[in-house]
Amino acid sequence: MLTVPILCGVWLVLPSVDAHFFQGKWQPALALIPLLFVRMIPGLATTPMAPLLMVERKAFVFARANLIWTVAELIVAIALLGLLGPIGLAWSYCIVVWIGLGIILHSLGHRMTVLVRDVAAELFARPSVIFAALGLLAVAGAVKFARLPMHASSVAYPVSLLLVVCSYLLEPDLRQFLIHEKSRLKQRRLKIWSQRLSDPSLPLAQCRKGCTESRSYR
Repeated sequence: MLTVPILCGVWLVLPSVDAHFFQGKWQPALALIPLLFVRMIPGLATTPMAPLLMVERKAFVFARANLIWTVAELIVAIALLGLLGPIGLAWSYCIVVWIGLGIILHSLGHRMTVLVRDVAAELFARPSVIFAALGLLAVAGAVKFARLPMHASSVAYPVSLLLVVCSYLLEPDLRQFLIHEKSRLKQRRLKIWSQRLSDPSLPLAQCRKGCTESRSYR
């Protein structure tokens, strides 16, 4: 779910981008962007789960699940188009994907409650997701009540960048990766300088090349 902070950051800068580059032409369409993002969140789960369904339960169950999902898309789209007009299609687009995710999980044939709990934990119970969502709500509140000028690029871009960077830094896996990379680079520098000290006539570029080849061989 590392995509969510990016989605929240993009959401914050879109009004500024529209105002500066398109003179506000896409302002009515921006109201539908949240629905698109809501559609994308369960899509992050269906992308790996659908191939898993084909492997676990074979092609027939996979095809049946997709057929039921397609029928649900058609029924809900027609119903909401009749009730809400053209915007009903956008609402259908963001609602039925959750039904499709449920169909895939049910078709896997395992305990439904366990699958739902595990998928929900991966989708929502992550520090980056929680921080990005709360940060987005805080900025939206500041825009509404404190008149924060998010249409100004000097405000929108730094706020969006700060939200994304802070969200990612809260992820333990990413922090561990950065620490590991920092340690690896430090070890490489130490090895380069130890080679230089042992043989001052050795060119620095050759030391770097030797360290790189040694790491690739391992």
